[in-house]
Amino acid sequence: MRLPLHVALLASFPFFGCTCDEAVSRVSGSLAIEPSPLDFGGVPRSATKKLIATFRNVGTYPLSITDVAAEAPFSVESVGTTLAPGGSVDAQVSFTPTTLGPLEGSLVVHVGSEAASSVLIGHGIEAAVLVEPATVDFGEVNWVSGLEPIRRSVSVTNTGSDRFDVQAIEWTTESTSAFALEAIEAVRAFEPGESSSFDVVLVPRGWGELSGSVRIRTNAPNASEILVPIMGHIVGPRMEICAAKTGSPLLCTRAGQAPRVSLGNLERNATAQGTIQVQNLGDRELIVASIFTTGRVEELSFVPALPTSSAIALSPDQSTTVEVSYQPTDYTFDATVVGVASNDPRGSRSVVVEGGVRRPRIRVVPTSLTFSQVSGSQARASVRIFSCGEQTLILSRVELRELSGPGSAFGLSGVPASVTSIEPRAGCENGPPGVELTVTFAADANGQYTAEVMIESNDPVDPTVSVQLLGTRT
Repeated sequence: MRLPLHVALLASFPFFGCTCDEAVSRVSGSLAIEPSPLDFGGVPRSATKKLIATFRNVGTYPLSITDVAAEAPFSVESVGTTLAPGGSVDAQVSFTPTTLGPLEGSLVVHVGSEAASSVLIGHGIEAAVLVEPATVDFGEVNWVSGLEPIRRSVSVTNTGSDRFDVQAIEWTTESTSAFALEAIEAVRAFEPGESSSFDVVLVPRGWGELSGSVRIRTNAPNASEILVPIMGHIVGPRMEICAAKTGSPLLCTRAGQAPRVSLGNLERNATAQGTIQVQNLGDRELIVASIFTTGRVEELSFVPALPTSSAIALSPDQSTTVEVSYQPTDYTFDATVVGVASNDPRGSRSVVVEGGVRRPRIRVVPTSLTFSQVSGSQARASVRIFSCGEQTLILSRVELRELSGPGSAFGLSGVPASVTSIEPRAGCENGPPGVELTVTFAADANGQYTAEVMIESNDPVDPTVSVQLLGTRT
């Protein structure tokens, strides 16, 4: 912008040796301020931006700049100088907005009693972070089998006039492990008006109140850290199993135990009972979809009959019972696994049901022997017989039978002279045997020899036990 400065001299006296009554001599000078207007654009609130303004003498008369001033929030450095025609000087102008929105002021340059001015414009800007919702409440979640992860979306929006960066989205240290974040797309730069979102995911791992906080870190001046509280309440069915033989203490999953119905060893055709309890210790309805069995169940019976034909609904603190009955008719060990499938999110539970029959039980160690003999020597080894059942073991016959070889080579000693009774011993092999036999190998000719020791007893399952013998003479 230019401002003419006029200085008039009236010629009422001789000028250069002549009288010029009608002559008026004028000297004109003009000051230009460049650029005009001076536009600072957008500047964050409380920040400062500096630009250069040039004062130029575009006239024909020297100009003396006596003062320079600017209106807040603009300021200008002091400049005092004389500009020859065509001369210029630079001044640094600053803009420090304290409010938001468009701002305007004047830059005024004083030349003596005259002044030239130019318009200063700028825009106070600031990033503004809007997070919605401010709190994420999953409310009451019924945790049942097959429940998919639950997601809640949180949006981040730049409602201000300046850019900001989301630098991190993370959990605070006190947050529960039941929560997860899917936030990678929201960690980025946000221009004014831009928005993005991230998901908070709930994957229940137990029952009760849940809480935590998501921390959003930004470089926005007034929102370097934003905390979003996260909460929820997990409810649902909770299946626990208790089981035991009638008259024995219950073994329960709620106590960290493995439920088991051990009916013991009975006399044949005797009877034993047990109980399996299915309990709902949760705060929502438990649906028992099925109670079923796997394994041998011929001599085990259940009331109600298994597998169950329809689902059973149990309200909180209710239970249902399966009665077990066992009546063995043979000497076979009986065992089955009773499984319980429900809407408990932890999956099905199982109970082992087992029983056996009292009987004499023989244990022979070892059941095979191998000998090596050099000419002129003899080899020997022991065979031990234990009574491991619940009833007296009776040995009715023990004999050595040679099967092959160039001739006779094996011997057997320690054989009972008559029928021998061996009482059961607790721990079976953890102690001296009821009978100990000695097998010797002494061959007269080189070659390979085989034999067996036959042991007959009143064990109804293993009435005859054979110990295989192999000997070699070289």
